[in-house]
Amino acid sequence: MSIELNLGRGTATESKARQIKEDGYGYWMFFALNPKQYSSQVYKCQSVCKGLYDEELIAPTYYYEKNSTERKPL
Repeated sequence: MSIELNLGRGTATESKARQIKEDGYGYWMFFALNPKQYSSQVYKCQSVCKGLYDEELIAPTYYYEKNSTERKPL
């Protein structure tokens, strides 16, 4: 499953991830993170993690701006 976070393409729910795992699959790729939609995009990643692995994904506490090596708090 491929999820384009910026445009919201692809299904990133816990139930869909669980269904795909039960069907014998379980690879997800997220791309095009948009910092302006950060919280909803992290929520989608957390939902998929719960569905695939029955684990909580720890939310990040910092980020890096594009082409930067400086860590910034959220």
